Amino acid sequence: MLTLQSAPRGSWLHSSDDEWRGPSPAWLITGVVVIGLGFLAWSFLGPDLRRYLKIHNM
Repeated sequence: MLTLQSAPRGSWLHSSDDEWRGPSPAWLITGVVVIGLGFLAWSFLGPDLRRYLKIHNM
């Protein structure tokens, strides 16, 4: 019977010391920056974009 401790290092089975630690802080900061830039773009360009789309659909 194959146990988790006897699995080779490169295997897809993880041993007990290879626990999942979550996303790295760099990815979290990148996500916050992207969401912030999207919010800023929508707040600055949103009203003009809505007006343009109304005029374009006339």
